[in-house]
Amino acid sequence: KAHIASPGHEEGGQLEAIFERGYLKCGIIDEGTTIGDIDEEYSPSGMTTDYCYALSTGIFRDYSDITKHNRTQIFSLNSADATTLLNKRELDIIGLVEMNLANDISGNMSFSEPIYYNNQQEPLALATSQDDAQWASFVYWTVSSTIYAEEKNITQSSSSEMPLVNLFGPYHIRMMRNIINAVGNYGDIYDRNIDTLGPRDGLNMLNSGNGPQFYPFPGIFD
Repeated sequence: KAHIASPGHEEGGQLEAIFERGYLKCGIIDEGTTIGDIDEEYSPSGMTTDYCYALSTGIFRDYSDITKHNRTQIFSLNSADATTLLNKRELDIIGLVEMNLANDISGNMSFSEPIYYNNQQEPLALATSQDDAQWASFVYWTVSSTIYAEEKNITQSSSSEMPLVNLFGPYHIRMMRNIINAVGNYGDIYDRNIDTLGPRDGLNMLNSGNGPQFYPFPGIFD
């Protein structure tokens, strides 16, 4: 088998391993009481699934339904098992987890931007292992792209307006366009999962001048 790792992949890194394997292994934590005491009525697990599809699209440059079915393996787990499998590299990513010191240090996790704030104003995010900065960065930029797209009113139909990026080599230069083409912007993702997330308000709103902090750092794209 020929070595087909794309330019920009760190040799031996998780991004290269996923690319060589041909699919993403994504752990969905599906127990409300272990991810921030979310009301049992609501769960962000569906939103996490959408972000797993977004990551697969960014990795494999394919925003068709084939990516969802053939390029993404979804595992439903409790938080303890998810953390163990992540640290053993038997999962590439887990979510959603609380962004706190315990998960950072004891759990050996790196976090994406917050994806969802629970009813106690605690931030929940995707998590990767701390031993691979490039993969953690790839995940962070995937989440950032959906938030940026909503700020700029970019949707699936206008995904070509997303910026080209060379963060991970020329193979992934269209990753943000492909991601938005596949799953839409943050608002689109939230709306698809509103029945399980609950009404969008508070810290889950965009920063529009008088709102909270849900936006990429200034100057990243512009």
